[in-house]
Amino acid sequence: MTVEPSSPSPVSIKKGKPTVSPSIRMEQSAHQPTRSTRRRCTLCSTKDNETRTNWKCSICDVPLCLGKNKTCFVLSLPSLTHSQMFYLRQLSCYNLGVHFGDSNRGHMFLWHEGMSGRGGNEIASCVFEALNSNPTVKRKLTIWSDNCVGQNKNKMLLFLWIYLTLTDKFDEINHKYLVSGHSFLSCDRDFAQIEKRKRVEKCEVPMDLVKLIVHATPNNPFIVTLLEPNNFYDFKKAADMYLNTGKLQISKCSWLKITKDKPGVVQTKTTFNELEAWSACKVIKKGVTVNTIKEMDLPSLVCENKNISVEKKKDLQQMLPFLKEENKEFFEKLIK
Repeated sequence: MTVEPSSPSPVSIKKGKPTVSPSIRMEQSAHQPTRSTRRRCTLCSTKDNETRTNWKCSICDVPLCLGKNKTCFVLSLPSLTHSQMFYLRQLSCYNLGVHFGDSNRGHMFLWHEGMSGRGGNEIASCVFEALNSNPTVKRKLTIWSDNCVGQNKNKMLLFLWIYLTLTDKFDEINHKYLVSGHSFLSCDRDFAQIEKRKRVEKCEVPMDLVKLIVHATPNNPFIVTLLEPNNFYDFKKAADMYLNTGKLQISKCSWLKITKDKPGVVQTKTTFNELEAWSACKVIKKGVTVNTIKEMDLPSLVCENKNISVEKKKDLQQMLPFLKEENKEFFEKLIK
């Protein structure tokens, strides 16, 4: 029996969290989820909002979330089986799912890293687009989401809720965050269907992903929106201009309520206990009026191709000979 010395771990600790250098993180396309012991997610877990996962990256050796309603892994294009693909960086694509309970239908929003990232601005923009494209006469809106601070539990989405009530889209908005042990969402089933379909189809461009998602559930097909740069808004800029959330302590909240009759006031609870009293916090800055927010034009988010590194563009260039002729133009424009 021979025991081989273990290779050095690619993980280092920076500011108390596991970190992998870009040279390893973007070294190849073989980054795949694999089962591991239950640990804190490197990407979304924080001191105030701990998120644990049973999955890790096979290359980086760091824990990452991989749930049906949330994943810290990303879709990569093109999906090719050529041996050289193992050593090349692929284009990262993002998919945000919104499931409407009243119609029992999922709405998926797709974009890629060449447009923008996947932070709070992008999530808020997708939710704003979802509500605009699914008009309703109902005046009360309830949202369920996970506790990810970077995407769902932040001032960007909070500003969106305030903006929607002030512009008379809704009379009351409740944002509820999942608690440990009760983390199932309707989106779980939606993403499970997409993953099942993804195993039998190969996608090269984002439009292929659109077709895959639409055909994932033939009986109740998903609505799929392939986003453009003009669909993204800079909610962070708007929140910094008009809101002061320092006293809100949103990271400790389990329930946010914003109502039309209390403009600029956010009511919060740390549990879902009906006996717990609401705490109220006015978040609009001094000197800012309700009409200022009501009449404002949402600032556009500057989307540039700078998110794709020069090294990744070179790798995408090497993939062109293996693509279908009709799909080469998409990557050629992206590289340029």
